[in-house]
Amino acid sequence: MSIDLGKIRGMQRVTSADGYFLICAIDHLSDFVELLGEGPDVGFRDVVAAKDAVVRAVAGTVSAVLLDPLYGLGHLVASGAVPATVGVVCSIEDEDYRHPPGPRRTRLREGWRVEDIKRAGADLGKLLWYYRPDTAVADAQRQLVRDLVASVDLLKVEFPGYVDTAEGRRSAAAACAELAAAVPVPWVLLSAGVGYPDFRTQLEIACRAGASGYLAGRSVWRDAVVARDPAAIGQARDRLAELNAITRSHGRPYSPTVTLDDALAQLPERWYRSGHR
Repeated sequence: MSIDLGKIRGMQRVTSADGYFLICAIDHLSDFVELLGEGPDVGFRDVVAAKDAVVRAVAGTVSAVLLDPLYGLGHLVASGAVPATVGVVCSIEDEDYRHPPGPRRTRLREGWRVEDIKRAGADLGKLLWYYRPDTAVADAQRQLVRDLVASVDLLKVEFPGYVDTAEGRRSAAAACAELAAAVPVPWVLLSAGVGYPDFRTQLEIACRAGASGYLAGRSVWRDAVVARDPAAIGQARDRLAELNAITRSHGRPYSPTVTLDDALAQLPERWYRSGHR
């Protein structure tokens, strides 16, 4: 059987009703703490509270939020910051955005597995995967993906180029089109911390080429976290609304469901006895 009911349901929960991935990422760790300031005055409670404020502000605008288990998933779900109508994606890696020397290798969070993510109520797991085929860790990175998943359901990618010149935009559009033709799964654009105006342009280019949405973080809410100002948090919400409009105008909608005929063909009578989930 090719139908995986758990994956179908998870993908449904993180997409909008019209089939787009409108996801706010706030699973950042050390870089998020640094935005709040340096020194002992910034404690664990402060970080959780700051993430809570952002998520409460944007929850009505997005289809899902990407959270980390350290500061986000448990507290923001339990407190109701994430409403029942918003999907939840949770990271499995234990990473920050500092770059040590040498090839990067994904480090999984100790005591935190895919099974734990599902038991905590998240709809999807997210893996930050570093890969260059010419490095000494390439084999280990490939094996990591094999161990975690049999197939990739959603691909999130950085923008393949620059938008500061017309030639750069044309080259990036061609690269996005090449990606769209090469991958058999939906893909979304991550913001990678670029300035918001540039990310807005990047998203339009990506969506015109076949992207199904975005997974945006610092480009949307960095200013709000630094300012700790309700007006700035409102700006983050407005930015997401603008990204939603761009996605819906130019993006490729996605539906994880199959036809009823396919469901009947692949889920025979008493299918539940086979251990299929």
